[in-house]
Amino acid sequence: MIKDENLPQNVWQLARVSAVYPSSDGQVRKVQVSLADRCLDNKGKRFGTVQYLERPIQKLVLLMSASKDE
Repeated sequence: MIKDENLPQNVWQLARVSAVYPSSDGQVRKVQVSLADRCLDNKGKRFGTVQYLERPIQKLVLLMSASKDE
């Protein structure tokens, strides 16, 4: 999720990390994320273009899948 200080958390956009940019010390501090258009056609496929943004990792929220063991 892309954190936006000007919006409530329930409207933050979902994004997928498409590239990472490690710094000189090997730590990832910036990533490229892809945002899809929210509009779907009648078959459930997106018909808009994919938008790419570069964001610092501090402005992202990682979503993890729930474990079946818990």
